[in-house]
Amino acid sequence: MNNQTIFARISPFRDSRFVILFWLFVFIVILAIAAYVAAHVPYSKSYFVIMFFIAMGLTTVPAAFSLCQHVFENWTKLFPVFVLQQSEGAVGFFLQELRFFSGDRHMFASGVFIAVVACVSYAMGDVFSPYGTTGKVFGCIIVFFSACAGGMGLYAVFCGSRAVWRLGKHFDVRVAAHKFGVMSTGVVLLKSYIVIAIVFSFYVLSVLITEQVALKSEKLLSLPMLTLSIPALLFFAASFIVCQIPLHRQMRHFKQRRLVDIEAMLDELVTRSMSDLSPEVIEQVEFLRKERVAVLKLPEWPFGMKISFAVLLSSATSVWPIVLNTLMVAATQQSLSVLMGWGAHRP
Repeated sequence: MNNQTIFARISPFRDSRFVILFWLFVFIVILAIAAYVAAHVPYSKSYFVIMFFIAMGLTTVPAAFSLCQHVFENWTKLFPVFVLQQSEGAVGFFLQELRFFSGDRHMFASGVFIAVVACVSYAMGDVFSPYGTTGKVFGCIIVFFSACAGGMGLYAVFCGSRAVWRLGKHFDVRVAAHKFGVMSTGVVLLKSYIVIAIVFSFYVLSVLITEQVALKSEKLLSLPMLTLSIPALLFFAASFIVCQIPLHRQMRHFKQRRLVDIEAMLDELVTRSMSDLSPEVIEQVEFLRKERVAVLKLPEWPFGMKISFAVLLSSATSVWPIVLNTLMVAATQQSLSVLMGWGAHRP
C-alpha cells in the first residue's frame, strides 16, 4: 500500500529523500529567522534556544509519521501467523485503517485545535513575555504551526490505537508465547510510542529552556506544562492498554476454546478406555494433560511486563525535562540553603 503521509503530500517533492531534505530546509529557514529576531530582542540566547526546540518539534513530526507508517505496514506481514481466519482479509482491512496517515479533515481539525490551545497556553504562561513584541509575534506563529503538527501526531496516535482495537474486534487470533505472533502487537506499539514520545519531548523542552524557567521554580507547573505534557503522558499510557482490550478478549477466548477441546478429548479418551488403559492411551492422556498445562500458561495480553514497562518509560519521555529541571532546581535551592546556613554560623 505505502500511501504517502500528509507531510509528504505537503512537500513539493514526491521522492522520500527529497521530502526529508524539504523539511530540513524548513528547519534551517526557521532557525535563520529565529536568529535574526533573537538578535533584536532581550535574552537573545534563551529566545533562540526555545525557537530551536519548537522548530525541532515541527520538523521531526513528518519523520515520525513515516517511521510509524512503516512499522505498522511491516506488522501486517505477521498477520498470517496469528490471525486464525482470512488473514489476507485482515491485512487488507488493517491497511485500509492506516489511511489516516494521508490526512483527513479530522486530523486537520485536531491539529488546529491543539495549535490554538498551545498558543493560548504559551501566551497565558508568559513564555514569550521577556522577548518583546517581535519575539512574541514570531514565537506565536511558529508555535501555532509546530503545535498543529503535534496535534496531528496525537490524532495519528488515536487512529493507530483505533486500528489495533478494530483488528481485535473483527478477527479471531491464535495465541503463542513467541514474539512473532499476537505478542508482536505490544512491540509494534512500543516502537511507535518511542518515536512519538521523543518528538513530543522537544515541545516540553521549548518551554523549559528559557531564562524565566531557569530563574522561577513556579514555572515548572506553568500552563503549557499542564496543557501539553501531563495530558500527553496520560493519553499515551491509556491508549496503549485500551486499544489492546479486544485482542486481550480474543486471546482469552482462544485459550478457553482450546481448553474445552482438550477437556473433551480427555473425557472421551478416558471414557472409551476405562476397561483397557493401554500404554498408547496413557501416553495420549499424558500428552493432553501437558498440553492443558501449556495452554494455561499462554499469555492473555498481547504484551509482556517488559514491554509495558518500556511503554511507561517512553510515555514518561514527554515529561522527563520537567523531572530533570525539578531536580536541578531542588538541588540549587538546597545548595543555597546550605551556603546561607554556613554563612549565618560564621563568627
